[in-house]
Amino acid sequence: MQLIKNYSKTDGVKSAVTVGVIGFPNVGKSSIINSMKKQRAVGVSATAGFTKSLQLVDIDSKVKIIDSPGVILSNEDEVSLVLRNQINAAEVKDPIKPIEEILRRSNKEKVMIFYRIPDFTNPTQFLLSVC
Repeated sequence: MQLIKNYSKTDGVKSAVTVGVIGFPNVGKSSIINSMKKQRAVGVSATAGFTKSLQLVDIDSKVKIIDSPGVILSNEDEVSLVLRNQINAAEVKDPIKPIEEILRRSNKEKVMIFYRIPDFTNPTQFLLSVC
């Protein structure tokens, strides 16, 4: 915080500085701002895409912070983004693909024990067994 305040000095004269916080969706940008403010200044959620617009927060008389919605600067496919919780799972066009990828990365026997289901050969069969 002190480092940011140092940037508010111009030729020895103190003025306010505004800092923008940007990053991937759902990485804690709003939580950091609330921590700096030491109170809930902006809303937070475990759901990606909760912050919808820029929000200006006065930390004190010398520092203002801009909270921004998450930014995705990659060409990654939807499956990778949903698995990293960078897009909301409800917004996925084909929900079978992320489930297929999760099952591919998981130990099948442990999945069957956890959900108490019989052997399955594909994501659709898995989903039918879980429901």
